[in-house]
Amino acid sequence: MRDPRSSTPDQAEPSPFDSIDGVHALLASTGFDGATSTEREHVLRFDSPADWVRWSWSGAMRMYWERTPEDQRPAAEQRALGHLERMARDPEGLRLRMGVRYTTAAAG
Repeated sequence: MRDPRSSTPDQAEPSPFDSIDGVHALLASTGFDGATSTEREHVLRFDSPADWVRWSWSGAMRMYWERTPEDQRPAAEQRALGHLERMARDPEGLRLRMGVRYTTAAAG
């Protein structure tokens, strides 16, 4: 489930994680049987842009903050807050929609 917005045309080969069939084939090739997958959308709701910034430090996105030079972080945060404030005016509010795939299989 690679996000097409972050994929580049020069990626050498597709990932088995790009599709359900690819994941199932990968599992079968390593001895697993009966793979099944379900895809769901999960929606995170944020009360404010500042809540989003705090949340972004709590997981994988933290890497982007840490890679931003310390002296540039305040400006980067202000730019993010500006975008988030605009997004928060949407009738649905400030939300993050994530597609998640759940796959199970049995050891063969």
